[in-house]
Amino acid sequence: MTSPLIGSLDFSQVIQRKLTFPLNNDLFPKEGNENSYRGEQDALERMLADSNQLTEHQFESKYLAELADLRARAEAKQFSIDDGDDYYE
Repeated sequence: MTSPLIGSLDFSQVIQRKLTFPLNNDLFPKEGNENSYRGEQDALERMLADSNQLTEHQFESKYLAELADLRARAEAKQFSIDDGDDYYE
């Protein structure tokens, strides 16, 4: 089976492939890392949905703003377990 050239993959396909890793990997134990995997899975699922609905500029703006917010909260150590922030850390 021949693999497609990297240049022929679209952004949604890259996200889908990245999403399969936390769901199916056997390299890193899931036990004790459930929040990390849950956060990664949730973020990738939202990015996948957005990749099919937003323009490049909208997508970039949305996720740069989200990263800035998470960074500011991390630097201020403002996490809320009730909001599930611990798994985005």
